[in-house]
Amino acid sequence: GYNLNPRLRFDVMSGYGTNKGGFFIYWEDLNHSFSNGSDPHGYQTRSRYKNTYVFPSISYVLNERMMLLVRGRMNRTYSEDHLRNTIDNVDLPDAFRSSTAITHGGEAQLNWQIHRQGIMVMGCDLQKDAVEAIQFDSCEVVKAAYYMQLEHRLWDRFKATLGARYDWENADRIGKSGDLSKKLGLNVTLTPSTNLRFSYGEGFSNHVRATFDLR
Repeated sequence: GYNLNPRLRFDVMSGYGTNKGGFFIYWEDLNHSFSNGSDPHGYQTRSRYKNTYVFPSISYVLNERMMLLVRGRMNRTYSEDHLRNTIDNVDLPDAFRSSTAITHGGEAQLNWQIHRQGIMVMGCDLQKDAVEAIQFDSCEVVKAAYYMQLEHRLWDRFKATLGARYDWENADRIGKSGDLSKKLGLNVTLTPSTNLRFSYGEGFSNHVRATFDLR
């Protein structure tokens, strides 16, 4: 990371990893519980895995109340499976399973302190996933999300959080889809040691919850 000036900072995180080893082994069936069910007789699977990622980010303080964050991401994963002859201990030259997955994406987020008692967070996230595999052919998925959340405190005892997020995606052979998720949170400080909270949220699983906390 490096501070380009008092308001602007640049960071990047990157890495590379590789792994070679055996493939997951499971039993053949109930009548042959000690027989390997993942490999043909006389062979065993040897797996190779490589992963490379780069995550750059920029943070910029626009003024005393606003800050902009821009994050990028690139990830490439490659894996292949070969059969090894257990008698000669030699790998067969051709992989019977292999896949390459590449992800490109980025996010822009604005944090805005509207006033002393209120904070708003808004942004968008874009991503493209591309996979090419022997067993599944090739496929691409494009995803986008737009979100906003407002947190406001009233009368020093009451705090409300209101937010919404719209997710959209377009996948090969499936088509386009989108959904809007909403959230609402309320917090009331009854006494210095007692808080009453209520929350409602939508997403993969909708939920409503009320809690009574003693601290």
